[in-house]
Amino acid sequence: MDAVRQMVLTRGDKGDVVLETYSGLFTLNAPLNAKKLEIVDRIILIRSYDVIAKTILTGLTSMKDVNLLIMGGEGIVWVSQLKEYLKAPLTADHVEYAKIDFCLTDLITGTAANIYAKHVIIQGVIENHVSDMITRDYPITLVMRDNYSTAITNYHTAVPGWGNGEVIRIAANGQIAIQCQILTNENFISIKNLVMPYGTANPLFISQIGIAYSAPSTTERKKCIGIGITESTSGIAVVGYTFSLIASDGTVYAVTGNDMGNAVVKSLKTDVYSGLIVRPGYVEKRILPFGYTAGKFLKIETVMVLTPMTEKVEIKDGEEKDGSLKIDAAPKIAVDKDTVITEVDMTPAKGKKRSKPDKF
Repeated sequence: MDAVRQMVLTRGDKGDVVLETYSGLFTLNAPLNAKKLEIVDRIILIRSYDVIAKTILTGLTSMKDVNLLIMGGEGIVWVSQLKEYLKAPLTADHVEYAKIDFCLTDLITGTAANIYAKHVIIQGVIENHVSDMITRDYPITLVMRDNYSTAITNYHTAVPGWGNGEVIRIAANGQIAIQCQILTNENFISIKNLVMPYGTANPLFISQIGIAYSAPSTTERKKCIGIGITESTSGIAVVGYTFSLIASDGTVYAVTGNDMGNAVVKSLKTDVYSGLIVRPGYVEKRILPFGYTAGKFLKIETVMVLTPMTEKVEIKDGEEKDGSLKIDAAPKIAVDKDTVITEVDMTPAKGKKRSKPDKF
């Protein structure tokens, strides 16, 4: 499993720890409890698919492989839910629990006959308890039961042959990607929304959930375009400006100039961009369209002009009052005058470290 998917599982595990710690707050909150169990199931399912993807499978046709993937994944979800149900104080049943006390690998490895037999046992336990589980708001349905039953039949009737298991590995990895996406885009977000009513009285609970389900970037955002701005006359760095880089489709990437007069825009795709620089006290500066190639680093050096000051003279009753200065209410917009764009070579020379663009 790659690092990104592993990080999704880590987030799920952290969130589960937080939910377990504060579970006393939402004992009677059926939707929140169901969503918590759904996340636990999905994490188990992802790990089971990972086991499938790494298992060396021989003697199976592609059709048999795919049916094993479907049946094994659904069976593991059912086992996880049944174990929760059969060990809960009000529904505990040690005999039934022992019937389904399988490891993840037990449901996807071994001879076809043994695999089939284990799933038939699970199917029988499901029939004994599915109605009561639905009544108690476990995140399972009769449709899930029927789909699992169909998967068991399809696996049993598929004709085995000889193959290398490549199809199931590809399918398992595909399922991992789908389930991770559901966790990230649906499950984690749902939990955050469901715990919001507890925020006023339990701010630590909310903050811990937020931390657990945060999505830190796993890839570095690469520098693409750097800009440095000075005042046109004095050469002093212009600070605190807003540089808006505008893509051909209208997307705007805005950055703010630092105390050295520099700013950097990161993670850009190949496109034609134009720019607009705004700073109170200065005339707006526009940079005409220019091409950028992804992976390159362009350095833009330009100047801004202070907003013109005009002399205000008021005439009253034929007399001229003392002049006073005011800021021009409608300054002109400067374009690409005094702007230089250069490409910086970021390739390190042999035996040397990668060079860094000046000032950026």
